[in-house]
Amino acid sequence: MDCSRRSFLLGSLALSGAALAGSCKRKSASLPPCTALTRGPHFHWFGYYDKLQFDHTSRFVLGMRTTFENKMPTNNPPVELGVIDSLQPFSWEKLGESRAWSWQQGCMLQWVPQKPPWVIWNDYYKGRFIARMKNFHTGE
Repeated sequence: MDCSRRSFLLGSLALSGAALAGSCKRKSASLPPCTALTRGPHFHWFGYYDKLQFDHTSRFVLGMRTTFENKMPTNNPPVELGVIDSLQPFSWEKLGESRAWSWQQGCMLQWVPQKPPWVIWNDYYKGRFIARMKNFHTGE
């Protein structure tokens, strides 16, 4: 069954986290198969629910990673930001870093909806909170 990202996300809103996790372990005609995109030794996650994790083609996926978990984040070391190619699971292309992040919300990393392939995130630089933008394809 072919399922678009939008229909999957809308359908998954009705499911609890436990039900969704359980559905990945069994075959289901209503949900697409689950595929791991990352692996250790780093710890990977995305962040907040209302941010765009997939690019406009649904191929490239944003993520954050650290070398630690189960402790309070600090700005040293910063969290690393990257892009995973969903056609090449476990790939990681570094975008940048952030010193303004939390475990729940990350650094508000997201694709800019009207400007693909631009990415935006929060950072802390020279005593100020700032936003950084980067073109994923050109590096600008």
